[in-house]
Amino acid sequence: MSDKKTLKFGVFAVLSICLLLGVGLWAHNQSSQNNEQSAASSDASPAQGADRQTAETKEPPAVVKPSMAKTAKGDQHGSHTRDTGPAAEDTTAAGIETILSLRKQATEESVARLATFLDGDDPALLSEAIDALGTIALGDDELKEEIFRILAEKARDPDFNQKGSALVTAAMIGDEEKLLPLIAEFIAEPYEESKAMAARALSFAATPESVSLLDDIVKTSQDPKTQKNALAILSTIDTPEAFQILAQSLDAPAEETQAAGVWALSRQNDPRQNELLANALLEGKLSGAALAVLAQSPAASEIYGSTLQNEAIPKEDKINMLSILATNTVNASGSVRSSVAASVLPLLDSSDPEIQKAAIDTLKDVGAKENLAEALEPKLHSSDILVQEAALYAFAQYATPDTYKPLKELWYSEDEKIRRTAFFFSSIFVDESDLADLQKATEHEDQFISQQAEISIKFINQRIPQS
Repeated sequence: MSDKKTLKFGVFAVLSICLLLGVGLWAHNQSSQNNEQSAASSDASPAQGADRQTAETKEPPAVVKPSMAKTAKGDQHGSHTRDTGPAAEDTTAAGIETILSLRKQATEESVARLATFLDGDDPALLSEAIDALGTIALGDDELKEEIFRILAEKARDPDFNQKGSALVTAAMIGDEEKLLPLIAEFIAEPYEESKAMAARALSFAATPESVSLLDDIVKTSQDPKTQKNALAILSTIDTPEAFQILAQSLDAPAEETQAAGVWALSRQNDPRQNELLANALLEGKLSGAALAVLAQSPAASEIYGSTLQNEAIPKEDKINMLSILATNTVNASGSVRSSVAASVLPLLDSSDPEIQKAAIDTLKDVGAKENLAEALEPKLHSSDILVQEAALYAFAQYATPDTYKPLKELWYSEDEKIRRTAFFFSSIFVDESDLADLQKATEHEDQFISQQAEISIKFINQRIPQS
């Protein structure tokens, strides 16, 4: 027992000595390093010492915020550079909360407070404040005039960076007499954005008095979208002046302007406007882009349909029109696709096989909502091989478990491509009711069909429940 105590004491003593030696060595090293640093400091020049002190104590340079400036392209709206850090985000959030609260208070005081937000430069707050003022004006006629005055003033301010939004909102609430001169100022500015905003504002003032302003936009804007909007508004104004501007757009040298005019005229599906478009089509005025727009429009079936039924139209022109419909109408709405298909169906009875084939190809590609299998079935037995082949592929587009049966009649066609294609499309739907026909087909001279018939029989038998 005493030997163990002696051993423990010895180990403790050794560890204590090592610890003391380590502490002493560390203290010696620290003292040596301090002496070396002091010597180096005494040897350094005053200039070096000053540089070192400056580097240790110098404050970072102050950040200078840029002032409001025009954009690179001379944007009439101006722009502000503002903080976007956490503090700015908190300020924006608090401001939006205040605006949303004021929006519910239709009072002169709330309008005045909202107007103060328009003196800032935070885009989010500006947008919310303009929207709130518009909402109040639409719900309170007594405050409407004052709010219009505030927004009109901002719309005229060249340094207000949301003057376009101010104009459009003012157009929603202001009277036409005060609004149109303000819009005219925007159109006169040499900026596309100003003309675009003017067109948007005029959508709330589509009256005979606005026709001249819309005409100015069509003539001076270089942006097809802005021209398109202006022409669309003109198509809703029933005056000779508006109609004349629309008619002139169809003669525009710029293809995009002409396409915009066709788009505007074809939206209304108005008889007089449709007649204008039909005449342009017959006269060959329309560019490829304009024809494509027309093929997707609500007026497509009326204009193309009447033209296709015109016996005076050359066959080549009809085939070209059908090709345009086949390529473009598929991108239209379901109702337009179906109406175009209905306008093409009469051409299946044409005496000219080439027109029949072109009509069938169009029906295949146009994507009608209705099932056209019944209308196409007679053409599966056409004596013209090209018509028959076109009908086969078109019929396959509309084949269902209820409509596929006529395809079986082509299994024995003399044309290899037709019989094999017909068998392929019908094999997707065959069931127990077709077993007798399939059994007969196993003896077909065409090995492809005989082999596929055996496979189909095997597959059907596997599906039949075993008793």
